[in-house]
Amino acid sequence: MFIKNKGMYIEELINNTSCYYLDNEIMYIEKRFLPIQPTKIEKNNVSGVLLRKSTVDYLCLYNGKYIDFEVKQTNEDYFDIKIIKSHQINHLLRINKMNGFSFILIHFFKKDIIKVVTTEQLLKMIETKKYKILYNDDEYETLNVVFPGIIDFQSYFKKIK
Repeated sequence: MFIKNKGMYIEELINNTSCYYLDNEIMYIEKRFLPIQPTKIEKNNVSGVLLRKSTVDYLCLYNGKYIDFEVKQTNEDYFDIKIIKSHQINHLLRINKMNGFSFILIHFFKKDIIKVVTTEQLLKMIETKKYKILYNDDEYETLNVVFPGIIDFQSYFKKIK
């Protein structure tokens, strides 16, 4: 099954979540954009040169805590962590080293399940050569979507130190 605009559903959920939390002064979530230098713009198409490697998709501030996270989506019943770039892993590690918090958010599209894989869990997987995360793996926290289409980051973030 091919899904057009793969990843747009989870990004729309995060955008809704960001607006809700910001409007209610609960947390700040911002989408990072690719660092490009535009070279050509025609209608809605922009061509450009990548200025440097990007880091991760989102930054967040909650209760005085800085948080960075990368978002991935899969149409399979598993997610292969080998697709995460080494510069992204290094960025996540750097954030944790500076007392921030970082993670990978994985959306299993067919199951409509959202899992959190912390940077520590990601490192452990790499060290033990366990590269696949299953949608039903209880080792990783599942985030709920609450009405009206808001990811319940707050319940999860309350648990982190």
